[in-house]
Amino acid sequence: MNDIAIINEIKSIIEVEKIPFETAAETVYTRYEAMFMALEDDLFQERSTDIGEVKRRLLNFGYKTEPGFVCSGQRSCGKGYKSIIVAEELTTTMLFEIDLSKVLGIVTERGGVNGHAALLARSAAIPAVTGVSGTQNQDRCGGTILIEGEKGIAIFNPSQTETASIETALTTDAIEASLPGISIYSNCSSVENVTLAVKNGSDGIGLFRTEMLFLNKGKVLNTSEQIEIYQTVCEKMNGKPVTFRLLDIGGDKTFPFLPQFKEENPFLSLRGSRYLLENREILRTQLSALLITAQKFPLKIMLPMIIDSAQLKELISEINVIAEEMKTDRSRFEIGIMFEVSSALFEAEEMLSLCDFGSIGSNNLLQYLFAIDRNNE
Repeated sequence: MNDIAIINEIKSIIEVEKIPFETAAETVYTRYEAMFMALEDDLFQERSTDIGEVKRRLLNFGYKTEPGFVCSGQRSCGKGYKSIIVAEELTTTMLFEIDLSKVLGIVTERGGVNGHAALLARSAAIPAVTGVSGTQNQDRCGGTILIEGEKGIAIFNPSQTETASIETALTTDAIEASLPGISIYSNCSSVENVTLAVKNGSDGIGLFRTEMLFLNKGKVLNTSEQIEIYQTVCEKMNGKPVTFRLLDIGGDKTFPFLPQFKEENPFLSLRGSRYLLENREILRTQLSALLITAQKFPLKIMLPMIIDSAQLKELISEINVIAEEMKTDRSRFEIGIMFEVSSALFEAEEMLSLCDFGSIGSNNLLQYLFAIDRNNE
């Protein structure tokens, strides 16, 4: 399968069946999407998502419609406004088309509990259940759904008994537990997430996903734009620890406005710190913004997808050069690494001696250790 073959196939259908381009394109892409989903290999099944995303974007452009969520039988819908979204699959891009603060819940047929869509939903305090088979066959628009996010249960059109049991559980007094000596940090991807973290009494931000800021704006943020956001986050946390992770690009996180190569297996190639070192201008712009922010607010910088000590030394060298240019004292910031790649485990002791702290990226680490896709239901 390649772009030329698909274009030729669409042309052939148009000539033979005398149908509009949009109709022919939808037919071809839908067939390829189904073919990939039917394969047993999880990696190829995951690629069906990419094909579906191309199809949706192409049809949105062809029909001149706004990309988003469309209810069955309707031209458009409220995009989850004060309701539960039920979808076959949610991509990261689709999530940023909606106002997550107005969504009551999410139920999807495809996608794992550790996929980025599920993680973003949880960071916005939205109950989400993934891997629910048959969602497309359920009565959705205007119907009633009960979601038990912690247990991963979604009940469509619940009975009175089921509804009553949930209501009883909600009115039961919660048991408060004291956890002496334990700090609870939040994972955030927006300023709104930080506001929610403060409201819930978070002890700090353990991971701020900076790449989501770029995706939300739909462009590469310049130095001043990044500084404004980083300083706002630190101000809201009022002196509590904040860890900003450098842009974590690649894998299933594709950004049309960033330079990215089309690769056979994007999960095993140019991503994380590899991507940053191949795109030094993007790296240096972000480091400049963070280190200028550090002059006013002490912060931590997390390096994603580190593979070995040689790569770590190269990144630390870049940070030191920028820090000197920005005249930011080294005591104003800490450098940490994410252990997400198996190779990093073998050099953990040396790498930890080169930086200030380490963090375990459990989703990716388990994915690479056990050869199971993090989005596998």
